[in-house]
Amino acid sequence: MPVGRRRVALLITELHPGGAERVVYELATRLDSRFDPFVIALWSPDRIDGRVATALRRAGIPVHLLRVRGKLDLPRLVPIVRLLRAERPAILHAHLFHANLVARLVAPLVGGLPVITTHHAVQHGRLSPRVLVDRATTRLDTRVVAVSQAAAAFAQDIAGARTDVVRIIPNGIDLERGHESFDAVEARRDLNLPPDRPVVGTIGRLDREKGHADLLHSWRHVLAGHPGATLAIAGDGAERSTLVSLAARLGISPSVRLLGHCRQVPQFLAALDVFAMPSRVESFGLALVEALAAGLPCVASAVGGLPEVMGGAGVLVPPRAPELLGAAISGVLADPARRTSLGTAARARAQFFPVDKMIAGYEALYDEVLSAPR
Repeated sequence: MPVGRRRVALLITELHPGGAERVVYELATRLDSRFDPFVIALWSPDRIDGRVATALRRAGIPVHLLRVRGKLDLPRLVPIVRLLRAERPAILHAHLFHANLVARLVAPLVGGLPVITTHHAVQHGRLSPRVLVDRATTRLDTRVVAVSQAAAAFAQDIAGARTDVVRIIPNGIDLERGHESFDAVEARRDLNLPPDRPVVGTIGRLDREKGHADLLHSWRHVLAGHPGATLAIAGDGAERSTLVSLAARLGISPSVRLLGHCRQVPQFLAALDVFAMPSRVESFGLALVEALAAGLPCVASAVGGLPEVMGGAGVLVPPRAPELLGAAISGVLADPARRTSLGTAARARAQFFPVDKMIAGYEALYDEVLSAPR
């Protein structure tokens, strides 16, 4: 290892595709050469390491999977202490609730390792179990990163983080990812979507908090004005079977396509006329930034960090309001001139979230922590 290069342990709950997992991937593969990152994941759902773990290894990043089976599987946390003592990182940087908690608990066992925790999510209610645990343990954080103003407010006001240790570092994407390289006609053909009808889509983990059920309920209102429209949902998750059943119960199955995991996000976005993000809880919304970068007119819930990310470049509606969501989508579909103006505004807004800016923010934070007196 080059002289002066500092090891950074990136600890996360799991390595299946998601916003926080993507941030870890970008950090591990893009940090300046003065840092030497490796990744630790606590959990492997269904004993599958995850696509992000595979991508990290292909990029030459060491990945350690503990395969913790559940909240009470504490013996499997013992190896993390041994691992950290062997690897001797200068910083332990954790992402997501469970990894944040583990980092706080193990750091004192490895010489008082500096701990950075990252709030990628905003929890429900001041008295929820996770909030109470955060409030009881956040005093052990050296620094707390919030990915948006909304996440910072949660960290300080709800979780009890000290104001002086909180830093806001918005997420970022690779704006050179190639959104212009996919032709809409070819993208629809490859994804088996109708070539000449309106297509509205969303992408993300199939989880209740992402609001897919609200989007399905809204779709009946969209079809009333646009009977030939198709709703394309990209992503996998625990809610898939529930969403399939709901679409059948609502009588909208013929116009709904659940596409599963999306390997080419720019290709999927190229196939859309409108992007919808109906989240019930969202601290940032990387998928929304991707859609903005693709120049798509966007309709999103006014929740968490989504209004910050949208920045006036799209349409916001209240969360859990399917009728209003459907009306907003229908209104955008019915007005080609508005779609064009929203698309132009979307591309301009996306320029505020380059991945290099995010990486620079974390590098500056690491330097701050490493230079602070211990």
